[in-house]
Amino acid sequence: MDFITLRRELMHSMQDIASQMSKVILVDYYDKLDKEDRYILAMFEDAYKSVIMFCLAIQNVAISQAGVLLRQLLEQTAICYILVTHPELKKEYVDHYKTRLELAALNKAKQIKQLAAKYNIPENPSALTFMDYGWIKSDDPRDCNEEGMLRYAGFDDIVSWKKQYLDKLAHSSFVSIGFVAEDSSFPIVNNFIEIAGKLFDHLCVAFHNLTEFDFKFKDVDSFNSQFRELYKDYHTNN
Repeated sequence: MDFITLRRELMHSMQDIASQMSKVILVDYYDKLDKEDRYILAMFEDAYKSVIMFCLAIQNVAISQAGVLLRQLLEQTAICYILVTHPELKKEYVDHYKTRLELAALNKAKQIKQLAAKYNIPENPSALTFMDYGWIKSDDPRDCNEEGMLRYAGFDDIVSWKKQYLDKLAHSSFVSIGFVAEDSSFPIVNNFIEIAGKLFDHLCVAFHNLTEFDFKFKDVDSFNSQFRELYKDYHTNN
């Protein structure tokens, strides 16, 4: 199989699995798990939708949009992976999630004031970061921010990529045409797909660990016998 075909088959495998996960999550598991786990399931569903939209963006050569979706998938996967790996954090995560919803309509000054009172933290802008990441009860206080969350999830190798490319694409500091090579190709796409594949693997492993779902659709092991074999070959040849 040539590399272009391999890349296409890998994305098709990811997209095919992801497109079937809403039914699995909402019909097969949502009412069977406890309330805290339902918050995690909701994040899983959003993450699988990000996978679908990422693949569509790549297929349509929408490089900037693919970068933004990959950034979102990175954060969604990190949250899912941490909460499944560290179930003791679920209660804190749900509390912070509810707090974000309650304070969403307030201006920053009022948010900071209420956060400081609720969590007994200093009344300064760092309270807003605590609202988003304070549920991560690590021994290292530096984990209580976006980068710390990604490292806590084990994605150290992707952090620099996020800073160098994904953040800049999200804030429109880069545009797609800036990544065009002399032969009119987009070499960065290969790296985007490899990162997406790694995140997809972690996402599915976390979902299996939470629910014991085996990713078999019509008796076909779509994850282990298809996706993982394709991703292994892609990683070797990229």
